Amino acid sequence: MDSLCFNFTPNLDSDVVLLSDPTSALSVTGTPQEREDGHISLSNIHFRSPGGAVLEFDKDGFQMVSGSEGIPVKYGHIKYHDVTIADNWDDEHSHTRIAVTDGPTFIVKEKVSKGALSFHVADSTGLSEKCRGLIGQFFHTDAYQIDSTGEENESGQEIGTVVVGDVAVPAVHDYWHHMHEEKCWIINDDDIITLMNQF
Repeated sequence: MDSLCFNFTPNLDSDVVLLSDPTSALSVTGTPQEREDGHISLSNIHFRSPGGAVLEFDKDGFQMVSGSEGIPVKYGHIKYHDVTIADNWDDEHSHTRIAVTDGPTFIVKEKVSKGALSFHVADSTGLSEKCRGLIGQFFHTDAYQIDSTGEENESGQEIGTVVVGDVAVPAVHDYWHHMHEEKCWIINDDDIITLMNQF
């Protein structure tokens, strides 16, 4: 299915389960924090792979925190348990790709000036129907449907709707905060709450 992109403002009292797959023991959670500008974003992301790789992401990059050392391989990649990690930095952003062997691929990005992390599923291969969490619930077969009108708004964005159960909300097809290489269907903050109440 086409990708969805959305913001969600979590409660600051506890970590947010982004994706959890009980079939494989894959788990990704995030720690929300209020920034100096008053916005809430993820300050830490905690990743655990099916094969036991434990990664902690924060404003300084990532750490491999389980017992075994990572083994560097060619072109700046690190092979660590059952994941391959590719980490890229420039002046303003970090971009880390985590590929699980015979499984999904994820991207963690950080906007350095804001200390804000984002989490993206680049390839959902191997995620089971039992996935749950803020993002995981959208990976069930037929979890949602996208209907495009074939029209564009005044900004040149394709217009459509995202349907979950009996509820449809408007969406536009565009680049998400200029952070992803491919366009996705962007859902307004208020509308994503409406959709998630359908799961």
